[in-house]
Amino acid sequence: ICYSQKFNMTRDKPFKISENSGSKCVISMHSRTTTIIQDPKNPEHTKTFTFDLAYWSHNGFQKDKDGVFISADPSSKFAGQVNCFKTTSMVVFFFLIKC
Repeated sequence: ICYSQKFNMTRDKPFKISENSGSKCVISMHSRTTTIIQDPKNPEHTKTFTFDLAYWSHNGFQKDKDGVFISADPSSKFAGQVNCFKTTSMVVFFFLIKC
């Protein structure tokens, strides 16, 4: 196994029901690689993190007939489980081939 390659990803998922009452999302993603976290007490203070891949799954979704979260419309940033799995499995596959 080749251990010289590192791959970092993040996924911002929806609030759980217990978190939803009065909670504010302090994470934003402006690209497929960058995540910005805002200090809830001081909105001007932010931290930026860069990943190989960043997935937005916090909102912009609806449930299909099988109860699976899917994108609410074509312009939504939402990345469902299938999208995340397909993308990351291909990356792992190509890393393995390179080793």
